[in-house]
Amino acid sequence: MSSLNLNAFSAAINRPISCLIIWIMEPAGPELRDILHNSIGYLTEELHRELYEKAPTDQNEFTHAVELWIERLKVIKYGLESFPIPLALPATTASASSLRISSLEYRNCLNGENTLVPQAYPSPAAITACLERDQQQCIITGRRSTDGFNLEVVHIIPFSLVSHQRCRSLDFWKMVEMFYGSEATDNIFGGLVDQIDNLENLITIDSSIRAMLDGGKLTLTPGSSQDNWIPVINDHRGDYWLSIGYLKLKGPMGPQDFIYSSKDLPIGDIRRLLHSSRVDMAYDKAIGSHTIAPPQPSYFALHAVLHYLKWICERNRSERDRPIPTGAAFISSPVTTLDVENQYQTYHSASDSSSSPDPVLGDRHPSGPG
Repeated sequence: MSSLNLNAFSAAINRPISCLIIWIMEPAGPELRDILHNSIGYLTEELHRELYEKAPTDQNEFTHAVELWIERLKVIKYGLESFPIPLALPATTASASSLRISSLEYRNCLNGENTLVPQAYPSPAAITACLERDQQQCIITGRRSTDGFNLEVVHIIPFSLVSHQRCRSLDFWKMVEMFYGSEATDNIFGGLVDQIDNLENLITIDSSIRAMLDGGKLTLTPGSSQDNWIPVINDHRGDYWLSIGYLKLKGPMGPQDFIYSSKDLPIGDIRRLLHSSRVDMAYDKAIGSHTIAPPQPSYFALHAVLHYLKWICERNRSERDRPIPTGAAFISSPVTTLDVENQYQTYHSASDSSSSPDPVLGDRHPSGPG
């Protein structure tokens, strides 16, 4: 046991009430402390209870408990780093039990130090089925391929995280297990690894917003018709809506940061999707004799939760590393408060003087309802 652990152990056993979480803080360091602070509300009840139990009174047990939690926090760190980077398994990986791919190892793969398993796109049949289900339009912006816009059919949960049974040993899924338990994680992973091109994991999106979605600047959180959020673990059936979220580390929101949508509006009308605006996901029709399989809301929920956790950790790190000006009383939040009331503001394109060739995502800042 290190001198640090010995000192911590001596202090722990001499303190009347000594939760384990107190003794994890110092050896964790600033970054892992932030991860613990921000992710503690997502942990399973069992892990949460473990953190607040009295620290073990046996030296070896105390050391093991602290080191185990440091390792768990590293798992969350690497899990967040690998999402949603197209993280592929090195072809040389032989043992699932020893499998760990951090962002550093991923970069090494890109540098040619390992051979990557090729990133797969949805199959042609899956792309055709998804486009047909989504009526040849982006589920968010309403842009249509028939109007010449570039649409993509993409996986909600990236292929690289479920490309093989071995992926269950990735830190990403170990992290998800810490949040939702092993049984629920097995169910999510099992449903994806065997049917990665299932319509439940595919959506049609405008290529111009894909980077926002992959990078976490745009989140899509599902909710039910009863105005309840749909959690990751759910048995929801039927239509639902997606709440638009914008996550930004620095600077105020400008007109270029918002998405404009014509979906479900009369021809020529568009609306600016503000923070918390809703986009309906209604699939009440069938293709031929087959019932349409809508995108699974739990995949959207998982995608949004992890991006938010990743964002809040990055924001805290950015603020921690930022020099504090002399005499500054506080550091203001880097996220601008948004007007969330006007969710369905619409504008008619004919009255807009913008010279942009794109009436949906043009660089404009409408001043009010048209």
